[in-house]
Order: sequence, then structure tokens, then C-alpha cells
Amino acid sequence: RPSYPVTRLLLAAAAPAVCGSLFHNMGVDQDSLRGYLSIVIISITLSVVHALTAAAMICGERGVVERERWLYNPIWYSFSVSLTEMPLTATCSFLWWALLFVFNVTVPGSESDTLQGMFLLIVVYGFFCYGITTFGIASGMLSKSLVTAQCLITVLQLVWSLHSGFLIPGSRIPKGLQMFHFVNPFTYYLSGVSEFIFHDTTFHCDDDQIVTVPQPFCNYSSIYEQNHCEWCPFTSGDAFLDFYGWSYNSMIRDLMIILVSVLIFKIFIFFSAKCYRYSK
Repeated sequence: RPSYPVTRLLLAAAAPAVCGSLFHNMGVDQDSLRGYLSIVIISITLSVVHALTAAAMICGERGVVERERWLYNPIWYSFSVSLTEMPLTATCSFLWWALLFVFNVTVPGSESDTLQGMFLLIVVYGFFCYGITTFGIASGMLSKSLVTAQCLITVLQLVWSLHSGFLIPGSRIPKGLQMFHFVNPFTYYLSGVSEFIFHDTTFHCDDDQIVTVPQPFCNYSSIYEQNHCEWCPFTSGDAFLDFYGWSYNSMIRDLMIILVSVLIFKIFIFFSAKCYRYSK
């Protein structure tokens, strides 16, 4: 039977291989624009899978921690239990983006310097994947059973996904739910990676992608016909970013917030190792 690390590495290699074959040789039309964003969304799903597997691992070891609590320093345990995941998440991040480049899924924003672009994407995704995996460990530590931990991870993934600004732009989320948008690691990962991919890029519409608009709603930049005009939804990556409320200058901020979320999840692990009693 394959070991735990080997199984996860096989998953980390298979996922980008399948994704790369699906999005092979994407162009710069409207469909490819959505395809690039789909790649980012799929990478989030892969991170959640890591969180679920990490929760399963920690639930199996948690009984030992409680039974021999006097042997474990909560501070060092809370850091070490998640630090052991760092080499694996770093390798998974490298495999994800490297295999996409091997399959010639060229990221538009990195065409000027492919190696530098791939490195930046690996760094941002590596910290995000590590943070979500740490969240999985914290869920496993705070839950009385693996089923509870898996339900917690799944429900929060759904809430974070719905309020990340991808399905609904952040500005259009109801005010009462804006908190779920801002206190959301998915928001800042999507923002940071998308800013790098789409900034200063151009897209076009194929003939079957042009939208026909009645003449009263035409603007002066459209191609006029007799009583209508033809309109292309997104002709630049920056317009796409503006639609979702993402700014190119906030990439460092997004990365720092992801790091803060990692620290918060580690604090939850410390609290669990220090105070929680699972046998109650």
C-alpha cells in the first residue's frame, strides 16, 4: 500500500497533468481567459484535498497527544506538526505550476520572463497551500472525530468559495456578508495570483464570442452596424481584474495576509494542544 507522502505526491503530480492536458495550448480569447481563472480555482480545490488528508492524519495521532500530554510542549508541537507539512506542500506547489508549464499552459502575465513568473506563482501558491493544510490540521485538532473535521473543512470551503469574489464580485456581495469576503484566505489567493496572471495582458473575441448589442446601448468604441453594434466583453486582463475588484499593486498585501492566516491556524493548533480534552 502506498505511504501517506507518496499518495499525496502522486495526487500532486496527477492533478496538474490532467489539468494541463485539458487546458493545453490555450490562446488569448474569451474562453481562455476563463480557462486561466479555472486553473487557479482548481489549485484551490487541490489545497483543500491536502487539508482533508492532513486532518485524517492528525486525528489518528491526536489520541497519543492527549494520553501522553505531559511529553508534548504545546508551543513546539503546534509549530512542528504543521512544519512537517511544509516540504510536501512546497513540492506539490512546484509540481502544480511546473507541469502546467510543461504542458505549455503559458500564463499570459509571465510571458516576458517565464522562469521568474513560475517562481512567483510557486511562492504564492506554496504559502496558500501550506496555510490551507495548516487549517486542516487545526480542524482535526479541534474536532472530536474525523467526520466532524471533514464536515468543518467542507463547509468552510463552501463559505469561503462563495464569498471569495470569484462567483460574485466582492463589491456585489451583500453588506451583511462582506465580512466573509474580507476574512477569507481564498479571497487573497485569488486576488494575488490573478493580479499576476492578468495584469497588462490583452484578449480578443472570436467571431462566435462577440456580443451583439442594440444601438441605443452601444458605446463609441464599438463596431457599428446598421441598427446594432458588436461588443467584446474583456479586451484586456486589467479590465477583467477591475470587474472583480482586484488590483495589481496589492500582491504583496495579499501574500502577507495569507501568512497571517497561517499564523492564526497555528494558534488554533496551540490552543487545542494546550487546553482541549477529547475524551470528555
